[in-house]
Amino acid sequence: MRNGLAALALILACHSDPPAAAQFAKPPPGNGTTSQNSTTTAPTTTSQKPLMHGAAHYAQISEVAVSSDGTAAITRDMMGGLRVWPSLDGSLEPRIVPVASPAALSIDRRPDGIVAAIVDGSGAGHVVTINKDGRIAVAGLPIDPSIVSLTVLPGGDRVLGVRADQSIGLYDTTGAQLDDATLRSMRVAKLLPRRDGARAMVLVTTTVKGKPGASLVPIDTDGKLKIGAAIALPIPLAAGIPAAAAVSPSGDRVAYLGQPAGGAVQLVVANAATGAEIKIAEAPQIATPMQTAIGWTGNDKLYVVGQSGGWRIEFGATIDVFASAQAPRMTLPSFGNEALVGGYGAHLAIERADGTLRFLGYSELSPTAVSVSPSGATVMWITSSGGLMKEALDGSSQTLARTPNEWYGSVAAVDDHTALAGRNSGVLALVDMDTGKELATMPVAASTPFLQYSAKRKMVAVMAQAGVIWLVSVDRGAAQPLGKPVVIADGAQTFQLLETSDDSVLLTYDNAWKGRIYTAAELVKGPSAAQMKKDRFAAGGAGYIHDRSGQTYVLNGTEVQVWKKGSKVRTFQVETASAVSAAPDGSKIAVTTQTGAIAIYDQAGKKLWSVGAGSFAYGISWSDDSSLLAIATQGGGLVIDAATGNARVQSCGWRFTLDTAVPQILPQNVPTVCR
Repeated sequence: MRNGLAALALILACHSDPPAAAQFAKPPPGNGTTSQNSTTTAPTTTSQKPLMHGAAHYAQISEVAVSSDGTAAITRDMMGGLRVWPSLDGSLEPRIVPVASPAALSIDRRPDGIVAAIVDGSGAGHVVTINKDGRIAVAGLPIDPSIVSLTVLPGGDRVLGVRADQSIGLYDTTGAQLDDATLRSMRVAKLLPRRDGARAMVLVTTTVKGKPGASLVPIDTDGKLKIGAAIALPIPLAAGIPAAAAVSPSGDRVAYLGQPAGGAVQLVVANAATGAEIKIAEAPQIATPMQTAIGWTGNDKLYVVGQSGGWRIEFGATIDVFASAQAPRMTLPSFGNEALVGGYGAHLAIERADGTLRFLGYSELSPTAVSVSPSGATVMWITSSGGLMKEALDGSSQTLARTPNEWYGSVAAVDDHTALAGRNSGVLALVDMDTGKELATMPVAASTPFLQYSAKRKMVAVMAQAGVIWLVSVDRGAAQPLGKPVVIADGAQTFQLLETSDDSVLLTYDNAWKGRIYTAAELVKGPSAAQMKKDRFAAGGAGYIHDRSGQTYVLNGTEVQVWKKGSKVRTFQVETASAVSAAPDGSKIAVTTQTGAIAIYDQAGKKLWSVGAGSFAYGISWSDDSSLLAIATQGGGLVIDAATGNARVQSCGWRFTLDTAVPQILPQNVPTVCR
């Protein structure tokens, strides 16, 4: 094909810097340079705690507990992930809590921060404190007897626990036991603290002369446990379901789900001091007791919330019942002050007593593609919604770029401020990642294009269609930032831009796994169809992966074969793998194992380290100097020091917002890479 020469002539006409011949010149020694507005600095190796960008749930929230003042929450997801939300106004992002297998949650605020209490699946208790400076401390409670539930008392300085032997324990926030007490001839169903934290009501089940019953037992909790006389309630608790009950903020009234012998489950409201029932003429019918929550948003305002709607009951001169539509929640709500807080996917659904509903969480979740900038200072992610996210590795900046009516599917970082991105329509875009503006576009393919970029050559290679590669010069400062394409139609099914000591520029392999290397001189002249068929060599197998020196990596079960220009260079064994990625300089390879982990081997086949990728890894990108490895997975994004395996950045959520719009992005119910 002689049209390559004509294409190069057009590039010359459109680009004075760099000249066309310079596109294919031998790369300079060292780390090279990036395009304008960027400087190249060697990434530093650190063993410090990784920078956290986001802490989204990557599985659906299954339980929510909210503080008594309605300003903080703790959540558990379906994969056992635990998050504390220090604020519900959108000003502070959630924090990951390092407690495994959480089974019961409670939270409250104190003057210098937040206290949460968690019971794990083994019956061990944990008290988590988060100070205003963000530091997290976790204290364990005595493990004998095991703990059933923990409740942080309002004020946040004490924790009340129900233990497996039906005793009650009082603890401080360091985990030290302050007091304990035993309730005889009754079984604890639920702890119901008063809003001031000085007293709690213990809802218990009883059996008197063979008949089931229910009572309230008041306990003063100010330093020592002082148990009051039991107060009999009108009817027994509903059988076969977790206790649904709440005490009003002042402690005057108690509401619970009860069930008379042979009768249906019903709402019961009683005077907490006497046990006398407070009759409600139009009491709501409880259709799904297992999916019904009860809570007070004020002394005279009670909510009963089910799957298909709920009721607000107001106590005054008369008792009025108001039906309410079901808010878009995926969990039952928890109640704090005047807020009803539930889970919606990975978001919190926060309903206020005035009827407003907002969703708190991350609008961008798991990345689907990634590219590290040539300097190693910035990473570009494609998010699950098709946005393009720039993220500085030092945490200094984040920018989201979008394209109207389309989405991005592939990315290559040009420098710390610029990215090449492929739209789903097949358009290649040069994007200013400080503003999100597209600087130039070029239709290159029928769908999202696969692309590679060389900062040293200022060139992008694109698979325009089956068997056809386009080489396009890239210069952000030029009048036409994307040059005219040089077309290589040699039947290529895989390709690699090269950076070698000679003038080799492009490696391709056709569908017969015959390879060819194109030099700068050939590309300037424009190789003919006949010339493209010459000088071909075998890969030795299906070698889709290459490094920039021209080595090809063939994965065959647990064996990796390395080929170059038709000759086998070496062979080594790895774990059973589904994919392999080579560092640009060939010094390391990343293997995706069948368990979803990423294992790193050196060029001799020695395993250096491995990391759990959470779930399926969509894409891997190396920094130009092979010192950093970025991984885009279903469970979030990681940037890792390739030499040590230490995480530099954990990215598990972007664009934290409080919004009235119902979230469109739902978690994929996978383990997260963020710890």
